[in-house]
Amino acid sequence: MFGQDTVFFIVLMFLISGLNSTVEVFKDVCGIFRETKYWTLGAAVINLVSSIILVKMIGINGIFIGTMIAYLTTIYTADPIVLYKRIFNKKAEEYYLSCIKSFAAIIIAFVVTNYLCSFITDIGYGGFIFKALISFCIPNVIYMIIYFRTREFRFYYMLMRRSVKPSYRYILRYLKAKIR
Repeated sequence: MFGQDTVFFIVLMFLISGLNSTVEVFKDVCGIFRETKYWTLGAAVINLVSSIILVKMIGINGIFIGTMIAYLTTIYTADPIVLYKRIFNKKAEEYYLSCIKSFAAIIIAFVVTNYLCSFITDIGYGGFIFKALISFCIPNVIYMIIYFRTREFRFYYMLMRRSVKPSYRYILRYLKAKIR
């Protein structure tokens, strides 16, 4: 089993690549490959060199750190700039600010959830259930507080409301029919 620090780096690596997935999709759909092909090659070289150096220094975590270094110094910086400049005719600052906001929200949710879970000392099923509830509820409450006033939140809220309302009515009708 990996230690908590290794799991943290794996999750961080998926988080960083996940935050950039929208840009990757737009880049693929728009066919922007020539402009970023050398950046991808540079990322591979940086990844290989930094991972080899860091794995010798700090072990398996060095591989994950090397991959993140390569990704952040090349693809994560180049793709949004090319996409925003070529397709949207804008600067990529807005994108980077939204990434910083998302990353900060995730870090806040992680710290608060980890802090609250540290008070649960039961290692049985009860402790697992309480930790699972905290891990589900606290991040969602934090994200609601942070994103409540955004246009995207309202869109998804209305989408959810439209899909839940018919189900709710169906369940009520079903229960009323069973009671009679």
